[in-house]
Amino acid sequence: MRWFISFVEAGPFAVWSAKGASSAEGLEFRNLGGGLWQADMPIGRRDVELVLTRP
Repeated sequence: MRWFISFVEAGPFAVWSAKGASSAEGLEFRNLGGGLWQADMPIGRRDVELVLTRP
């Protein structure tokens, strides 16, 4: 499954996935537990387009 996400201003965000970590170019996701995964996207970038792939 692929999601296309637009951020007005970038920063850390979390996604929930029962099947494991998501992936996106240039980002690493860390397990927060309970199916929640966080990516620490640098704060302050504007108008960021991201393609998120989930298992």
